[in-house]
Amino acid sequence: MYLKYVQIVNFKNLKNVRFEFSKGANTIIGENDSGKSNALTAIRILLDDNYYYNTKRLKETDFSYALGDWKGHWIIISAFFAASEKIIPAQTITILRGFALIVPMAFIMSKAAGLTGVWLAYPVTEFIVAAISIIFYIRNRHKT
Repeated sequence: MYLKYVQIVNFKNLKNVRFEFSKGANTIIGENDSGKSNALTAIRILLDDNYYYNTKRLKETDFSYALGDWKGHWIIISAFFAASEKIIPAQTITILRGFALIVPMAFIMSKAAGLTGVWLAYPVTEFIVAAISIIFYIRNRHKT
């Protein structure tokens, strides 16, 4: 599995950017003050739970400078990973997470628990996908 791309919205000087990566080593090149360090900080915030920034809250100065008044905006840092070997299990998990489970789960749970059910649909879906991922792992670990 490798990091295929990172999308960063409204973080520091990065209004809306997407960094595409390929398998192996990658390089981020740009002029001074183009956002290279901010991109790496965003990636660390997202992926490194030991990074000191995770123990702090985001500050007003972390919002994109282009926003002016930052209130009402969100900072979004998202990553997409791609499988480099086991494509079928990876695609299955991606489809289950992205649409096939979350939408029906939100509908069913909204009928059972109203708005709270909609909010709980995401962690329930993640739990189900984690269980399916473990099943894929157990079934495929002896095949490699």
